[in-house]
Amino acid sequence: MKTWEEFCAEVQRRKAEVWADMLAAEPPGRPAGRRPRDPEKEALLAELELLRLAQSPLHQAMRRVPVAPADGSPPAVDP
Repeated sequence: MKTWEEFCAEVQRRKAEVWADMLAAEPPGRPAGRRPRDPEKEALLAELELLRLAQSPLHQAMRRVPVAPADGSPPAVDP
């Protein structure tokens, strides 16, 4: 049976291994942030978010309101 200290050391070791894998998955040139992201997981999360929005009744009921530019010309309308 492990002692509490051995258990804590094992958890810290596993966290360090996972953190190293997450840092290795970072795209080049991205500044280090609070939580590195795995690009594959990010793509899946983004896809899930888009699907959730597409099925959201609130999102479907929203309408885009054009905003007039500061110079007073009429607002541009998206096709």
